[in-house]
Amino acid sequence: MSGGYRPRRAAGFTLIELLVVLLILGMIAGLAGPQVMKYLGESKTKTAKLQIEELSTSLDLFKLDAGRYPDTQEGLQALVQALARTLSHARPGRFAKTNEKVNAITRRLSGDQT
Repeated sequence: MSGGYRPRRAAGFTLIELLVVLLILGMIAGLAGPQVMKYLGESKTKTAKLQIEELSTSLDLFKLDAGRYPDTQEGLQALVQALARTLSHARPGRFAKTNEKVNAITRRLSGDQT
């Protein structure tokens, strides 16, 4: 035996190891972040396009029912009523979610907050 006492090294990570891990995480975030933001931007664009298509469909349904497009005085209420009439003639349950949305919009337009 050499007779020397060797202190035991404390368990844990060195500063270099922590910096390397942080560097790797930063690189991953730098590469993945822009892709995620691009995806979110595309989904907002798709949502807006779908909403415009729904409005266009509502206008077309109103024209089929009334023979004309709604004027400024009738506004959105006329479109919602035309859509509600069309949905009421559909097979039960087929447009359940759409029907719920139409009912919610109708309540909001009529001032009923329940």
